[in-house]
Amino acid sequence: MMNRQRYASRRSALLCSTICCLGLALGAWAQESQPQALRSAAHEVEQGKFRLHKFEQAIGEDSAYAPAYAGLAESYALFSWYSVLRPKESFPPGREAALKALALDDSLAEAHNALAFIKHS
Repeated sequence: MMNRQRYASRRSALLCSTICCLGLALGAWAQESQPQALRSAAHEVEQGKFRLHKFEQAIGEDSAYAPAYAGLAESYALFSWYSVLRPKESFPPGREAALKALALDDSLAEAHNALAFIKHS
């Protein structure tokens, strides 16, 4: 609960933007079947770039905001899973973002999840 209180003190726009982007990233990819994802690959690439930009924007505004790093890490992991980027392109920045998130807040499940996916893929 302490982490939630700490993050609640951040600017609400930053928090809402990051959570919204994370929800869009995970929700959109989780609900698509593989054939649909292949048909909309160009759209997914553009949406993925948009989500990465939003996480990077949140990090730019507050470099100590661990959930933004965790979202960035999960986005890179999902890029590999859905063949938007090759693992050698998506895993290094994903690993770096996950480790940064954990350095800031080692209780973030999203960062642990992304790191585990990258490590075991």
